[in-house]
Amino acid sequence: MSFIRQSRKPVIYVLLSAQSLLLSLLFMWVLCDRLLIQEPIAYPCSTILVSLINFFGCRKFLFTDGEGYWFTQFLAYAGSMAGWRVAEYAVFILLVEGLSVHYLFALVAVSGVAFVGKFFWMRYVIFKR
Repeated sequence: MSFIRQSRKPVIYVLLSAQSLLLSLLFMWVLCDRLLIQEPIAYPCSTILVSLINFFGCRKFLFTDGEGYWFTQFLAYAGSMAGWRVAEYAVFILLVEGLSVHYLFALVAVSGVAFVGKFFWMRYVIFKR
């Protein structure tokens, strides 16, 4: 792969992550403030929607040289993201319920911590070459 194409990957990942964060914030705000759904229920709903969007965005724009069929990659992605999301959910609940952090700030904090780890996990496990 050419250097220029490879060097764009971190930028694309940052853009996809920013999109994901903005969508998560929007979904959480709609679910919590407009539909009056409690945060512990709204968070997994938002996360599932954003995770589906992330998979297709990563496959289309970021990890285009990965091996395997999309469905196999999706199953691996869904299984591993479930693990990541359970850990993120636990931290989110700790922040919101245990420490009384506002749910939108907790969402940003949890997303920021998981940002780097998920990039390498997806690159070398899900969309491996």
